[in-house]
Amino acid sequence: MMRLFCCLALLAAPTVQALEFELTPTAGYRFGGQFEDSETEAEVELDPSATFALSLNVTYEPGQAIQLFYSRQETQVDDIDPTLDFDVEYFQLGGVASYDGFGYDGKLEPFIVGSIGAAWFSPGGGLDDETVFAATLGGGLKYPLSDRLALHFEARAYFTFFESDGSLFCVSGPAGGQCLLRASGSLIYQIDAQAGLTFRF
Repeated sequence: MMRLFCCLALLAAPTVQALEFELTPTAGYRFGGQFEDSETEAEVELDPSATFALSLNVTYEPGQAIQLFYSRQETQVDDIDPTLDFDVEYFQLGGVASYDGFGYDGKLEPFIVGSIGAAWFSPGGGLDDETVFAATLGGGLKYPLSDRLALHFEARAYFTFFESDGSLFCVSGPAGGQCLLRASGSLIYQIDAQAGLTFRF
């Protein structure tokens, strides 16, 4: 039994040792996120604003990695009265495909990424939060500064799926429930550009 355990450990060891990790904090700027005013039916949009993101890549073989991704945006809708603050957060699991470097020194590393998970829209004013299915698709470049550190540049699109024409961000009151916005379709999309540093270990 001990011999079997030792053999399994030896077989597993190369796989464990082959794993590589990349932790990447980024900051960026995000656009998009269109809804309808429930009362006027006018289109309203989340204001463009700064974003913060953190990703963890686990490389299990050259050029292929699993990614855990988190992103947060603090924004508002100022097309309605009163202005409404919004926090938007994405929790995602996906995959990354990286390719051989190019450029004058051959160090620019292109990559593409795709993920699925959840999006959390949290308005102020005591309105209900909304947690819905979301997916992302993006790509970018990494430029190594050393074996353990790289510059990271990325653009990513966010696709959030709501019930078509469903009422959103509701609150209960003496006169009954009231909903501030509704989805203008089944898909709400956003896009951002990010830059940061990748730490490899």
